[in-house]
Amino acid sequence: MFGLGWSEMVLIGIVALIVIGPKDLPVMFRTLGQFTGKARQMAREFSRAMESAADDAGVKDITKTIKAAANPQKFGVDKLKEATDFKSAIKPGGETEKLSQERAEIRDKIQEATARVASERIAREKAATEAKKSKLDAWAQEAARSGRPEAGAKHFAAGKGACLACHQVGAVGRALGPDLSRIGAIRTERELIESILFPSNTIARDYELHAVVTSDGRNHLGLIKSRGADGLVLMDAAGQLLTLPTTTVVSETQLETSLMPGGLDAAFTPAELADLVAWLRSLR
Repeated sequence: MFGLGWSEMVLIGIVALIVIGPKDLPVMFRTLGQFTGKARQMAREFSRAMESAADDAGVKDITKTIKAAANPQKFGVDKLKEATDFKSAIKPGGETEKLSQERAEIRDKIQEATARVASERIAREKAATEAKKSKLDAWAQEAARSGRPEAGAKHFAAGKGACLACHQVGAVGRALGPDLSRIGAIRTERELIESILFPSNTIARDYELHAVVTSDGRNHLGLIKSRGADGLVLMDAAGQLLTLPTTTVVSETQLETSLMPGGLDAAFTPAELADLVAWLRSLR
């Protein structure tokens, strides 16, 4: 007690007994007890007053913050939620909200303009396609009436319209697409013109375009020339043959698009197109 040992307290008691006397010693101890009680009461009141003052000054809130910071997991999660609460960060009527609205308006305008341009392009292409279809009969009649087969043969041999790149007539050309050596026996003038203008409308059997994905992540595009239990043989647009084992084929899709590109009629004048069709019609 008070940093004193028992022997020292006994000594103090003996001195007090001698100095004060046995008669007044109990009174002194009673007074000392009352004083100690009052001191303790004053200490409690002082502690409560200090706590109240601390509350008013916001010290308790600071203490809570420090305790929260002492818990890294909770503190980190709370702060992460605050940092990602973008809605609360955007004050109504503030500059951030105005900027966000402006960006949204610009985005909407861009999307609207893009959709409008795409719609207009599709409409133009559709109109052009319909216009060509409406002329098929007239072009077919023109080819039958005034087409010059000899001139058409020269157009083909000269590589006009890139016909030689895919088709073969006799020993001339490449056998990537259907052989045209006897095409006139199975196609009319109208059908020939339609196959030139819209090659994807009528794709010859065994000349469908396939997309094959292999296990190494590569995409292969071409015509399937043969198929067996061990795999398939694919011919690409360059005429190269590629053998794909069955164990490597992940997926295979038949496309509705012809390997022959559309719009080849742009390489010919109407008279040249009539000549080419007349020559193809003569191949029987």
